[in-house]
Amino acid sequence: MNVDFLVFVLISVFYIMVQDKVMVLNYLGRFGEYYQAVWGWIRDAMSRVIRDEEDWEGAWTTHTLIMLNVAAFAYAVAVGYEAILSDFAFVPALASETWRWITHQFLHAQIPVELAPFFSAHLLMNMLFLYVFGDNVEKWLERFKLIKLGTELNIYAGLYLIFGVIAAAAQATVIGWGSYVLMVGASGAISGVLGMYLVLFPQNKVVVAGRETLPSSIYLMLWFVSQFAVSDATVATVAHIAGFIAGVVVAFILSKVWEADKIEN
Repeated sequence: MNVDFLVFVLISVFYIMVQDKVMVLNYLGRFGEYYQAVWGWIRDAMSRVIRDEEDWEGAWTTHTLIMLNVAAFAYAVAVGYEAILSDFAFVPALASETWRWITHQFLHAQIPVELAPFFSAHLLMNMLFLYVFGDNVEKWLERFKLIKLGTELNIYAGLYLIFGVIAAAAQATVIGWGSYVLMVGASGAISGVLGMYLVLFPQNKVVVAGRETLPSSIYLMLWFVSQFAVSDATVATVAHIAGFIAGVVVAFILSKVWEADKIEN
């Protein structure tokens, strides 16, 4: 097993669960400055291509998740993609190897194979969806506070990872817990974020090349319905559907909790 990759993922999970951006950047020092500069350049470029109408510059966790997923893919390619896949992809028959529930969320398939190993459409599309829709969900969830061991934990990051676990469990239940089919990708986790976005921001429009297009709810529902038509056995459609439904349910519950709390206060 490549212990370095496992350590990378564990540190990444701890990193995104820490809500205090200032503390993290101070700890990172000059690297933190480089990180912010690189992400600022990426965000400026992407916002000219596609975003939603409430593009939020302060989406610390969303931006960090994107960078970590890209870094994980690059690392896996550099040290031996197949070996990393074997040790860290989610495999239903090996579900007792608990790290796989989390590590598979930071791995992505090398497709199309003609462009492997240095390109992944799987990674590109997942990060694009997370970039467009993740920031508003992150911002909305900041109204909820969770303090454990004297530290404010990142609810958005926690839900993201939980959605990924739910998605993997759903896919494994359908294909069978004895299966040795490998599952990789942040799709299940991101599907949960999309489900939350649908409930919380159904009227927000997607902006493409500076022009407002249709409300996001139309795009998201088309994407959700399209999952039932996918016939490619290599696509974990059940994971996508389960993650999305989980996100819808969580957003509905939290929105009701927030409304009730506002009425009481």
